[in-house]
Amino acid sequence: MTIKRFLTVIVALVFIAVGNVDAQLSYGLRGGLNMTNVWGDFGETKLKPGFQVGGVADYALNDDFSIQPGLLFSVQGYKMEFESVVTNSNFYYVQVPINAQYKLELNGMKLLLQAGPYLGYAMKEQKKLFEIISMDEILKSKPSFNFFKNFF
Repeated sequence: MTIKRFLTVIVALVFIAVGNVDAQLSYGLRGGLNMTNVWGDFGETKLKPGFQVGGVADYALNDDFSIQPGLLFSVQGYKMEFESVVTNSNFYYVQVPINAQYKLELNGMKLLLQAGPYLGYAMKEQKKLFEIISMDEILKSKPSFNFFKNFF
């Protein structure tokens, strides 16, 4: 099943569910912190902070259950050190989550349980490489300045 067909089926199911039930529609903003990382045998990686921001709609199907489609902009990435090279990578995504939300009341508090798929499109990758040079290496190198070298 292609991504286009999958998205069409999900959107159709949302509209069918909303059309068949007396749903209440509300809108809101969503933002948050992303802490991302990668794993593998290619060096030491560290968590890298990012963010997500966007809008969501909430289709309340009843008092306890709702569907929440959204459109988010997200920045994720990683920082990796391998030998003397540091790689700092950022990935910029547009994401379309479709979450099902269940509201559970516990001792007067509401617990919101959410789960669902999302589609993501990577818009851009930004990678910066740095070489770590120790002070010993700098002091060992013997810079030479020969001003007249290129004149004669």
